[in-house]
Amino acid sequence: RYRANLHKVAAEPSKDLFAESGTHNRVWHRYALLSIARMVAEEDKKPIDPRVIEYTDYHKRLIGDAGDADDASAGYHWVFFDAAMAIYFHTGDWDAFLKHKGFRKTLSRYVEMVSPAGACAPFASCSGWPEVGASMWAYEWMSKLTRDGRFRWTSHRIAEHYYNHLDNRANQYHLPYDTARNNFVMAYLLADDSVVPTPPPAASRITWRHPLEPVPSDRLRARPGTSPLELIPDRWIPDKVVLSSSAQAQDMWGLVELLPVAGHGGELPGNILALTVQDSALFAGQGYYENTPDYQNLLWIEDLDGLASDPRPLATEVPLFVEDPAFTFVRIRTQAYQHLPVTYTRDIVFVKNGFLVVKDRARFDSTMKVRLGPCYYARSLGPQCGDHWFNAYYDQL
Repeated sequence: RYRANLHKVAAEPSKDLFAESGTHNRVWHRYALLSIARMVAEEDKKPIDPRVIEYTDYHKRLIGDAGDADDASAGYHWVFFDAAMAIYFHTGDWDAFLKHKGFRKTLSRYVEMVSPAGACAPFASCSGWPEVGASMWAYEWMSKLTRDGRFRWTSHRIAEHYYNHLDNRANQYHLPYDTARNNFVMAYLLADDSVVPTPPPAASRITWRHPLEPVPSDRLRARPGTSPLELIPDRWIPDKVVLSSSAQAQDMWGLVELLPVAGHGGELPGNILALTVQDSALFAGQGYYENTPDYQNLLWIEDLDGLASDPRPLATEVPLFVEDPAFTFVRIRTQAYQHLPVTYTRDIVFVKNGFLVVKDRARFDSTMKVRLGPCYYARSLGPQCGDHWFNAYYDQL
């Protein structure tokens, strides 16, 4: 029945399977299903719709070889990856998976975004703290395939965070429990106990990923349903700053956004996505709720006239990064911040197991009437207000 169903997909595919093109996660589902159907039909010498051949050939060059999607969201990472892995679960050719440099690099980037306490910090389009997705079982499976204990160590920390923090409240959203059940069962089935868990490095570091760029208008017209931005697989840009005191669960740890733009996320370079200490969240992203600077841990510039704009693309660089056993310093510079004629520079000093110092500067390239200042969304850590401030905490994550 499995192969007969795939024969039908190959010979009589629904038009919806060709409705979208590009490098985002929904294309991966179409590409994976059509690729598997094509493989089965070719093996069994069954008819194949020419559109299936064209679509899979086109997207193999576009995304299949890159092994990544345009999403930069703790939630949508796994929406792409389960579709990508479906191809290899069908073929069973995990040697080919291991030889695919793109998938290995993508998973190695994802694993950096988990705190030493096992918190999968939410950022961009997410559904609350933590945003685990398929990470727990995927990392066990990766450790089995690669023999890399870093993946297994992270999977174990995620499990610990689950049973230390998942609160069985009657009013809590059901999805964390559904995800937890799936992760524990799959991790148990896929784990290899001969792989020794290996902790991450203690030092702070920068992760890298492929950038997104606009698709030329002629290609958009030629292929309706194409996403206006796509992954550029032969280039790399800074992705996140991992602020690390050590690999100990109780120590201070943070995650800072560097991307100017990415799928299922805002345009929030410099945003402090997460800050944890003593296995507790001090700063956290807002998930699906908001993706604008005024709801992040970031500088907000409000254009009061609503007239200013900058035609240049939003672009981010990291001109300075200093790592020392006692502290980390990073400078993040963004041109055309908020699509305004503004160059935004954020300096961060992370004193390990101590404190965080942030300095924001905005250089205006034209006259504007604005209101600006840094925004922070923190847990309730002390007094609620002072002479010139108030604590914008929220009581549940």
